[in-house]
Amino acid sequence: ANDNISKIVNLSHVKLVLFSEEVAKKGIRKYIDGFVRELSVRPATIVAVCDNSCKDYLKSITPKLEANPEKYINDIFDKSKTAFLPSATLSDFFVWGDSKSKDVTTAYLGRLKDEKKSDAKKDKEEYSYGIDDEKTDNVPLEAKNKAVVFGTAFFDGYKLAGTGTSIENMYLKLLTGKISEAVYTVKIKNDAMIELSLTQENKPEFKIDTSHYAPKVQINVDIQADIMSMEDTVIKKGSYKVLSDALENDLEKNINKYLYKIVRDLKVDSVGIGNEAKRNFLTMQEWKKYDWHKKYPFLQYETKVNVKIKKFGLIDKSLDIGNEG
Repeated sequence: ANDNISKIVNLSHVKLVLFSEEVAKKGIRKYIDGFVRELSVRPATIVAVCDNSCKDYLKSITPKLEANPEKYINDIFDKSKTAFLPSATLSDFFVWGDSKSKDVTTAYLGRLKDEKKSDAKKDKEEYSYGIDDEKTDNVPLEAKNKAVVFGTAFFDGYKLAGTGTSIENMYLKLLTGKISEAVYTVKIKNDAMIELSLTQENKPEFKIDTSHYAPKVQINVDIQADIMSMEDTVIKKGSYKVLSDALENDLEKNINKYLYKIVRDLKVDSVGIGNEAKRNFLTMQEWKKYDWHKKYPFLQYETKVNVKIKKFGLIDKSLDIGNEG
């Protein structure tokens, strides 16, 4: 390239390294090694997987609210803005690619067509997590910007193991304590839809038993919730326990379904449970001898979600300010 253009090639401006699904399934280690060893490429460069042609995806980036694609890439992968979009970097692969205690999860991107066909859509039919699952990747077909997020790409080391829907990244963040804010919808007994904002102040607690061949883990997840909106429902005094119970049951069911997928089907440790299990061993030799990667598919897991509703939504006699709600 330097022989044919007047400028010297410099990759310090690179924001995104995109791999096709075909290449990712074969393995991307040699590419990651090359980029990491290139001093001009920043370790924080985002890595993602494209469902088909990377060229077509990059050409389809025509953001309406931004002046250029570079600003669009920066903003859409900002980790603080959404709980539904996975974000992995070259540094993540460099640290965890050869590790047997944690696997990397990236965004699964694509170009919106007249009829969207992807593994993520097929996966949604098999793993239906609930109400929000139908919304996170539902982009209007008339959108000018045809570059969209189809869902999540799961890696086993440096090889693509499978794909899934966008909401799975929210369950991953809940299990790793990285939720700054996420909107979640739950249905209560009278079929009313309640929309809540979820936050986490504490990281989940992992209790891991590695004394047997099949390891066991109990995960305690603490969540704070704010009521954002509700359907024709008045929350009366004492009704918050009903709402918190409904949210806890819904999240536990969906998180366990997510864990079944990554543990039993894909056999990838996206949560990093193995990294927590290392604490049970005094030396690295003992850890390697236990062979976590081999025993991981037999992992027995139990999830306990504790919800605390911090603020009030609509309450009975809400206009009677003088009385206690």
